[in-house]
Amino acid sequence: MEDQDDYGNSLGTSQWFENTDDAVSMAVCPVITYDPPVIPDAIVPVEVSSDAGDDAIYTLQGIRVTGTTLPAGIYIKGGKKVAF
Repeated sequence: MEDQDDYGNSLGTSQWFENTDDAVSMAVCPVITYDPPVIPDAIVPVEVSSDAGDDAIYTLQGIRVTGTTLPAGIYIKGGKKVAF
């Protein structure tokens, strides 16, 4: 269910409800309430530091590579895609 975690536990809060309006009824049942999901109201932009202009070279997967001879391919250098 969508209202459960990976272990089947309820994501809401629960309490027991006892019917005290009817003297004959002995009904006791659980009442589960859920908080509404938090929906973000905006997308927060990513801040780029001033150090982003270094001469480091990265693969498209974000792995930093070192060395003077690289295999032919597309890399990231100074925040831009470059072909070697």
